[in-house]
Amino acid sequence: MSGETRKAFQDKLLVELRRECWVQGISISDALVREISPPAEIASLISQREQASQEIDRSTNQMEEAKSEALLVEQQEMQAQNGALGDARRDVVTVTKRAEQREVVSVTQANREHAVAKLANLHLVATERAAERVVRMGELPETVFVTGCPSIDLAARVRQQRGFLNLQDLQKGVGADVDPAQDYVIVLQHPVTIEWQEAEAQMTETLWAMRELDCPAYWFWPNVDAGSDATSKAIRVFRERYPLRTVHFFRSMPPEDFNRLLVDAAAIVGNSSAAIRECAYLGTPAINIGSRQSGRERGPNVTDVEYDRAAIGETLRAQLAHGRYPSSNIYGDGTAGPRIAIELATRPLTLKTPGK
Repeated sequence: MSGETRKAFQDKLLVELRRECWVQGISISDALVREISPPAEIASLISQREQASQEIDRSTNQMEEAKSEALLVEQQEMQAQNGALGDARRDVVTVTKRAEQREVVSVTQANREHAVAKLANLHLVATERAAERVVRMGELPETVFVTGCPSIDLAARVRQQRGFLNLQDLQKGVGADVDPAQDYVIVLQHPVTIEWQEAEAQMTETLWAMRELDCPAYWFWPNVDAGSDATSKAIRVFRERYPLRTVHFFRSMPPEDFNRLLVDAAAIVGNSSAAIRECAYLGTPAINIGSRQSGRERGPNVTDVEYDRAAIGETLRAQLAHGRYPSSNIYGDGTAGPRIAIELATRPLTLKTPGK
């Protein structure tokens, strides 16, 4: 007998001794039980009871531990669910924000086109769909003519004069020596005016995609729209930290030489209108990133992606594997200049009163 059982027996013994001895004039101050030797039958029952009590205590502790572990698992699961819910909400906010930005781009572009159209009495447009839009804005159908885009005229002329690439222009700029006789990619990405705060992060995604792909590339500096400082900074910082061993950078290049690069390029990456217009005619595979070209008609050569390095890399690999596309005349066949000249020379030009 030990522990709580022994103490309880000792306390009870003290009470009984005091009561029995009191009537005899004997005072008992304390009692200490050093050893108890109960009969075997009683000792066995006491031992079993103590073991049962200890087992109950262990079981209780195990149950409490199990409850604590279950509560912890539940809390971790709840935290994971809350995290997933937060990620989903952020994705929804991101998608909504991008949709709103593209809507702003489209509305701004439409308002600009509408304002210009109202100032003109002769409308020379690049595509059939553009002609339909001008008519829907209230212009007379007999004043709207599809001539094609003049930029296609230069692309068509350069394609006919293949082999006249100015190698001196290719020696300008900085970076790796890229052989124009081998497969190469053109990268041209500008900031988006209403997304200027995201310009650096957007360019960084493209930089990572090109570094991971590690293919020869001619990379052109962005234009001077809002956000161009951040876009340029992204290029400078990235190439200092992570050398791009197969990329040559240019500030600019004469249009004729740039179109000669487009003619033989394996693909073009970024958000330049050249990927939408000239490359549709030339059949050059294009990866269009982001919202800058939202609302513009596309030929079969264009694949749209978001600012995501994995998506950019995967799409570029697919376009390189596909190869060149058939020429599309969506923006003209290379004769826009003569058509525009004929319309200007033969159509009567009248003074248009504002508001009419």
